Amino acid sequence: MLEPLEKERLKIMHDRKAFLFVASLLWFLAVLLFVSGIIGSSSKVIVFSFIMGLAGFAVLWARAWPARAFRRRLRPVLTRQWFASAYPGCYLAPAPEQ
Repeated sequence: MLEPLEKERLKIMHDRKAFLFVASLLWFLAVLLFVSGIIGSSSKVIVFSFIMGLAGFAVLWARAWPARAFRRRLRPVLTRQWFASAYPGCYLAPAPEQ
């Protein structure tokens, strides 16, 4: 029952590592461009290095979306279906009214 969700979680973890690699590669290239822009005194290269650095942050921001969507789907499946299969005959009651 939870095996497909576990496979999806592992895929998301693998994808997050790939996103982190791309972001770190962009930052490394941005630093190299910045240094070459300083040495060669080219303002266009320096501006492009800042754009690459911002692209690295955008990749990190995009990295969080699949994990958030997975958590939103996992929570109801884990609490209802897993509880019903782990404890047959017991039911989760609705929250008490206050």
